[in-house]
Formats: sequence, structure tokens, C-alpha cells
Amino acid sequence: MESSDGHRPASLVARAYGAAIAVSANPAVAQHVTAVALEGGANGEQDLVSRTLRLAVRTAPAEQYRRMSVEQREAVALARPGGATANEIAATLGVSPAEAKRRMLEGLRAAAATPAQAR
Repeated sequence: MESSDGHRPASLVARAYGAAIAVSANPAVAQHVTAVALEGGANGEQDLVSRTLRLAVRTAPAEQYRRMSVEQREAVALARPGGATANEIAATLGVSPAEAKRRMLEGLRAAAATPAQAR
């Protein structure tokens, strides 16, 4: 989604950046991964947000994501705050919808576990 001058709308970049802040809780990381996602040629709004989120949770996940595996982090981040459906998450991650749902559920359980339960 580019304007006639080849630039992405500021609202799209702001959405991707905001999503990255939500999963990394670090403005510097959010800025970096948003720039990397933009340079990577993301096509369309959901693609840019998905790429940004996946980079952010791999690079410097916020505390609530740290108890999750990388696969779980990506699925949960794509769903919330990414707003993707289970089918969209499955397509993005290259897994079945059932596997995407499993990763989300297990990720949320891991995040909700107390430190003693996570061991």
C-alpha cells in the first residue's frame, strides 16, 4: 500500500510501530524493526504489521512474551496486537490453523504461569 510518490502512509507506519512497541516495550527496538520491515518490501498493511511484529518478538520481547517459545510469541503477537485471525496467522507462519491455535493457547498459558509454574 504505497502512495503515488512511492511512500507508505504515515498511519500504516504508525500502526506497525505501535504494534512493535506493544510486543517489545522498547521504543528503540520498535523503531529499528519497523524500519527493517519497511526496507524488506512488505506488501500491504497486514504484511508490514506482521513482519514488524515477528521481528520485534524475536529481537527483544516484552516481559509478558519472554516465557513463551519463539513460535508461541509470534502467534500471540500476530493475534494480539496484530489483529490477525487464526487462518491469517497460519498462512503467515506456514502452519495449519489448528497449529496456529495451539501455539496461541500454549503461549497464553506460558505467559499466565507464575515463575514457579514455568519451571
